[in-house]
Amino acid sequence: MTLIEGNAGWIFECTFVGVMSDIQEIDQRLLLFLNGVNSDTLDIFMMTVTKILTWLPLYAWLVFALFKHYRKDAWYLLLSAALVIAIADQVTSSFMKPYFQRLRPSHDPDVAPYLHLVRDFDGTLYRGGLYGFASGHAAVTFAVAVFSWLLLRGASQWWALL
Repeated sequence: MTLIEGNAGWIFECTFVGVMSDIQEIDQRLLLFLNGVNSDTLDIFMMTVTKILTWLPLYAWLVFALFKHYRKDAWYLLLSAALVIAIADQVTSSFMKPYFQRLRPSHDPDVAPYLHLVRDFDGTLYRGGLYGFASGHAAVTFAVAVFSWLLLRGASQWWALL
């Protein structure tokens, strides 16, 4: 390895570490700002919106629309969608989270004391799982969006992804 190659690697590493540190700083400040804007109404709204039960009518309608539109292929598509969801969920929860081990803010000793945590409907303090990266919700949402786009491409219903 030449001196130039060694220096280039060192410069890249220093720049990358610096940029990641800056991103983490911005992320933490944004988290504390948004978390500090708390109200009972917003807490209840967010707890309700993030419950699976809230979204069951939408899921039921989507399954109904799938069977109505695709008829004979509906079971195949439903199984494919379930497989896409399961893969995205398992890759994040079984591989990425244990690999990266990035603590969720509610478990991070540097951040947790400054957070406004909310009690769940059963009265327990909600802190989420130990690790927050990568987001299972984001991975599943992205996987379903790509699956839907592939399913609907060329159709005039592409706007439904929005």
